[in-house]
Order: sequence, then structure tokens, then C-alpha cells
Amino acid sequence: PGMVGAVGFRGNMDAGRLLENIVAIELHRRGEDFFTFKTAGGKEVDFVVRRHGKVEELIQVCRDLSGAQTRKRELAGLLRASEELTCDNLRVVTWDTDGVESAEGKRVLLSPAWAWLLGMDAERE
Repeated sequence: PGMVGAVGFRGNMDAGRLLENIVAIELHRRGEDFFTFKTAGGKEVDFVVRRHGKVEELIQVCRDLSGAQTRKRELAGLLRASEELTCDNLRVVTWDTDGVESAEGKRVLLSPAWAWLLGMDAERE
């Protein structure tokens, strides 16, 4: 991410992709087994985290979740993958949104990137 910022075209910078790259690097640094996933209906989930061969967490990365269409798209991918992979530990890592959202009866953590990176957004009740 640093090289892209240093030598990339500033007018065409995609902060969402950079944030996704940072999350991937951090998952790797933490030693997590992770991959991306596309549902049967073509919806994507950025990261599926697997521990001991079992899917433990689904993570979407979205710089700005404030737009209704964006929010709907990101949550739809998580919810569909949750059904297909039988995982209810759902999270969206954003630039600055913090909270918990309920969607289709499932709990979705909304984590600002800084808190997730520092491990300060552990399971909230």
C-alpha cells in the first residue's frame, strides 16, 4: 500500500482496494488461513477466515458504508456466504464506521480499520 501511495496516480487512487490490501496483509501477519469466496449467486466476500479447517469469520472490506446501495451490496454478500458456509461471525471493516448492525436476524460487526488493526474491536455485545 505504501508504494501505491508513493508512486501511484493520485487522481485515480482507490482507497477501498488499498484498505482491502491492508486487511489481507494484517490477516497474513496474524497467521490466519484466509481466502476469498464467491457465492452460488455470484456475490463476493472479501475474506473467509478458517481456523483448524473450520470457517470462523467472514469479513467484507468497504471504505465507506454510508450509501444505501453500497451497504445493501456488502451485507448481501456476507449474508449469502453466511448461509452457504454456515458461519455467523460476520464483520465489515470500514474506514471509520463503528457499531453493530442486525441484518436478516444476523449480527454484523462494523469495525473501523484502525480498531480492527489494533485488535481493539473484539466481540462487542
